[in-house]
Amino acid sequence: GRLEEIRPELALMTPSAWVLIRNPLEVEEYLRGGSRRGRIDPLATGSVSVTLWIDEHGSVEWAEISESSGRRDLDEFALALFNEVAVFRPAREEGVRVSRSVSFALNFPW
Repeated sequence: GRLEEIRPELALMTPSAWVLIRNPLEVEEYLRGGSRRGRIDPLATGSVSVTLWIDEHGSVEWAEISESSGRRDLDEFALALFNEVAVFRPAREEGVRVSRSVSFALNFPW
């Protein structure tokens, strides 16, 4: 998909250690609606990498741009996605909820 994991070490983890998005439909709608709501230029192109810290409850404690698209509107749109829209299932290790750092790449146009 267009929302890609870019941390290769996550591939070595068991599936329960992965951080999963709980509300993929809302995330998809937010991404598709960005240009309709005037938040981003519909012709904008670029890739934004965002690194997150997700706590043991699945909440984003912080998000930052790890690789900018070079466009402020795309970067801010990507940060808002993770700070305001996406809801995560917490990662688990041996059945225990754990905090996790993870990076995502978003490619525009969506």
